[in-house]
Amino acid sequence: MAVRNIRSAPSAQQPAASAPSANDWATDFTRQQMLVASESACALFRGFQAIRGIQEQAAQHAAERHAEGIERLRRAGNALDLMSVQGELMRSDLESATQYWQQLAGAALEMNTELVGCTAHLVGTEDLFGATRFLRRA
Repeated sequence: MAVRNIRSAPSAQQPAASAPSANDWATDFTRQQMLVASESACALFRGFQAIRGIQEQAAQHAAERHAEGIERLRRAGNALDLMSVQGELMRSDLESATQYWQQLAGAALEMNTELVGCTAHLVGTEDLFGATRFLRRA
């Protein structure tokens, strides 16, 4: 009696476990790229909203400061008062400009961090390694 090896070639009843086809891999890879692109676009739009909010706030504060400066100029009685108001406006404008650029840099850095996080999803997956194996075989 012949001893049949259990690990012999698969029978017709048991389909062999096949590797994912190139179409499945390409579709999944394309989906992942589209997800990364969409997530990146959302991160950019959120960053642009934050930047726009910073700009709006800076413009509002500048308008309020200068409106107060106008009132103080109207009440100024001599040249020294005029110079004092003008100097105070220049000082506060310089402070505000410094704060504005710091806030913009922070918002840009935060947006960049989100963008890097979005692309890390694609680079950190096993599918990327599968893609390199697939491309090496081709």
